[in-house]
Formats: sequence, structure tokens, C-alpha cells
Amino acid sequence: MRSQRAILLLLVITGCGPRVPAAGPPRIHVRQREIDLGNLPVDRDEPYSVEVRVQNQGESPLRILKISASCGCTSPAIDKAIIEPRGAALLGVKVSRKVPEKRSASVTIETNDPNARYTRIVLSWRAAAAVEFRPNVLDFGALAPGECGEREVELISQDLGDGQSCAVLDIVDARPSLSAFWKNDALRHAQSRKLVVRVVAGDACGSESGRVVVNIGGCKQTMAAVAVRWRVQELLEAFPRSLFLGTGKPDQVYAKSIMVRSQSADGLDIESCIVTGPSPAPGVTPHRINDRTVRLSVVFTAPDVDGALSWVIKLRHSRPVEGELEIPVSLFTKSGS
Repeated sequence: MRSQRAILLLLVITGCGPRVPAAGPPRIHVRQREIDLGNLPVDRDEPYSVEVRVQNQGESPLRILKISASCGCTSPAIDKAIIEPRGAALLGVKVSRKVPEKRSASVTIETNDPNARYTRIVLSWRAAAAVEFRPNVLDFGALAPGECGEREVELISQDLGDGQSCAVLDIVDARPSLSAFWKNDALRHAQSRKLVVRVVAGDACGSESGRVVVNIGGCKQTMAAVAVRWRVQELLEAFPRSLFLGTGKPDQVYAKSIMVRSQSADGLDIESCIVTGPSPAPGVTPHRINDRTVRLSVVFTAPDVDGALSWVIKLRHSRPVEGELEIPVSLFTKSGS
């Protein structure tokens, strides 16, 4: 008996006894990493909630170190900071559905899993409105300063199965240059109705944008909007915009060209071309290149005078819009040159 105890004690001291195998690492498992939530009814107050099961299929505790979202439209939270082996936790994600639009976002889970430190879950959804514009963007393209444009857009009412009954109230015009009215006011309470959007281009060239809002009542949706954009630009442009014939001596002949181009698909029609300024004036001859382009050939023989001379070429046109295009022309002569 004493010899058996001595042998057992020797085995313990020398570490030669039976070994307990070390536990393996944790292993995170998420069954579905791409989740399509489909159509979600628009709700400005209450986000949509979804739960994702996060499992630990390893042999050691799985520690949740950090959870982050790719945008502010999602808010994730998990009910356990440590998941025991063969255990699970629920990851809850709230997604915003305030505005009718299609969106996607990702949630990243950082853990102590040595083989998968970061686990990414992608969610996609479309916040569907009971009342929405189709299309929800109107592009008027290029408009001349002061030009008025009109486009129609359809306002659709649809049943999303949430038991709500939305009513279309009034139209809110976003700015003086942008207005809207019902095409047929008698049909404004129908399931589908037409709205006419009107844009009046300002005098300053550049890109413009705005939106028309229709107030909604009787449900959680409070409004429907259509975005509107347009670009104000001169529909008739000259290249160059002003012409300097050059510097030279009297009796020198100058010959240069100006390209006049219409930015509109309506084309270009020139009714008259006159030159105002001191006499003699340069000769100007239009040559049509195509439906939208005309080349002006400018030829001038400098008079026997010293100094600067200037004229204005005035093009009267009926297309793309009725108006007049002015092109300055100048010359400098010096007898001793």
C-alpha cells in the first residue's frame, strides 16, 4: 500500500499522470449573413426590428468585443456579452424606415474567435410608402433663363396590408420657381392621380433643384415628395464668346471664324445677322454646319486709323427660342507696326 502511494505521489510530482486535453477555441456561427427584409411600411416614429441568432460552436466562451453598424439607419444590440460553448445569443437590429427608399446596411460583430474575428451581416430593405410618387425624381434638363417647363408625375396610393388608410391633403410648394397642381382636381382622391409640376428658370445660369411635397394624413406617413432638378443655361452659345481680330497695321486683312451652337434638340434658325459699330464694319457670313451649328466667317480690312475699334454682331434667331445673341468684336491698329 505504501509503495502504491509513493508511485502515485511520484507521478503527480513529475507530471507524468493522465493529461486533460485543452479546450479548443470559440467559433462564431451566423446562419444567415445576407438578410432581405423586403418591403417595410413607412413609419417615421417606429423603426423595424429584426433578430439574428449568433451561435458559439466552439469549445471556449465566445466574447463579443464590439458591434458596429455601417450607417445611422441601423441600431444593433446583443443580449449577451459572452456566449458559452454550444450556446447562442440574439442580435437585435432596428432599421429606419422614415423615408420611402431602398437601402442596405451592414452590422459587424467583433469577437475573440481567432479564425473569424470580424463577422459581417448585410441587411437590405425597401421602405414602401402607402402614398408615393412615380417616378420620385423629375429631371427637366436644360432650360433657358426665364423659360417655363412642365412635367407630369403620378401619385400612387397602395395597400401595404398594415390596416392604415392614408388621405392626401394639400400640396406644399418648396420655392417660388417651383409649383404644382392637380391635372384633374376631381380625381385627386382616386387611387392614382396626376400632378403637374411647373418650373420657371431663373436668370442665373447653373444647376437648380427642389422638391414638391404633398401632405398625408390619417396614417403614420406624413408626406410624399418628388425631387425636381433642372439646369439653367444659355441655349445658344458662341465659341468664342467675344472675338479679337488682332493687332496690326492699316489695310491688313483679318479673317476669323465664330461657331454658334444650339444646346437644344430643337435646332438653330437664324433670321438675321447685323453688325453695329463704326464704319466700315467687318463682313459676317453665316455657314450652316448642321441643324444645330452655324459658323460665322468674319472678314475685315483694317482702316487707315490708329487705335482700338469695336463692333457687335447681333444674331436674331427663332429657334431654339426667339431672341438675340450678341457677340463683341474688337481690333487694334497702329500705323507704325
